[in-house]
Order: sequence, then structure tokens, then C-alpha cells
Amino acid sequence: MLDPQGLPLDVGRTQRIVPPHIHRAAELRDADYVFAGCEAPTWFCDVHYLIHWAQGAPASLGNVRHT
Repeated sequence: MLDPQGLPLDVGRTQRIVPPHIHRAAELRDADYVFAGCEAPTWFCDVHYLIHWAQGAPASLGNVRHT
């Protein structure tokens, strides 16, 4: 699966750090997900793995959450 610019939304295990284009896609997907009372702008938040890369999971849009 590719984003609108043609960049892959799953880079597998080639990179430990979530690439900027996957970070942006997660930000758009999770725009309404915030902690109770948090009013920080979405660009201030981080992307976290659901299953960590060190445990063998891929760096993909399906394995990250924007929080």
C-alpha cells in the first residue's frame, strides 16, 4: 500500500524509526484519538509501535498509533 505520493506505508524491518511519511499517515488516521483533556496539536504528538520493532514487528502504518 502506498500513500498519495507513492511512498510505502509498510517498510518492514528495514528501518527501526517510523519514517516521516508513515508518521504523517498515522497522524491523519488518528486525528481524533487523544488522551482525555489533552489539547496538544497533532504535530506535537509521537507515533508509537503497537508491537515493538525490537520484538520483530514491522515499521508499518498498521503497527503504529499516533498518541
